[in-house]
Parts: sequence; C-alpha cells; structure tokens
Amino acid sequence: MENITPVLELEMYLIRHGQSNTNAGIKVHETPTIQDMADPYLTETGILQAKALGKYFGDTDFDYIYSSGLFRAERTATEVINGQKSRKALRILPYL
Repeated sequence: MENITPVLELEMYLIRHGQSNTNAGIKVHETPTIQDMADPYLTETGILQAKALGKYFGDTDFDYIYSSGLFRAERTATEVINGQKSRKALRILPYL
C-alpha cells in the first residue's frame, strides 16, 4: 500500500453566536418586531461571551474569519477579531 501525504491540511473552527435576546427569552418589545424575531441582538451576556471567545482565541492566527450576515453572528465574529493580535477583515457570507 502506498504512503499518501496530504497536500493540504485544514483546521476549521465553527462557532455559534453569543446569547441573543431570543435565546434568553427577553422580550424587547411588547409586540415583537421582525428584527426581534428574525435577527435578534446579543444580550449583555452574549457580548461578554463573544469577548471571552475573542480572548480565548487571542493567540490563534486565523487566515480568514467568516460570518453569516446576521447581526448576532457578525457581532460575535467581530469580538473574536478584536481579540486577535493580527486583526483580519471579517468576510460576510450573506447566504450562510
């Protein structure tokens, strides 16, 4: 059997967004808006979670950082970037 060496090595991290208002059961408006239902904002806890994640990955040198176009995902990814020594541009994949 032939010894095959991989041509490319890939390491990928999949991260879920921090806690959102919907996750926490927080009712932002008496009658929920489309924003509240479709793309809720992060709670204060969610922002702290995202910042902690940025700190956790602070020494990880990512080649690229991608996010969906949802606000909660972008905010989480931005906090990860803010924790990086070498900040990369956030790449938005709107259909993700």
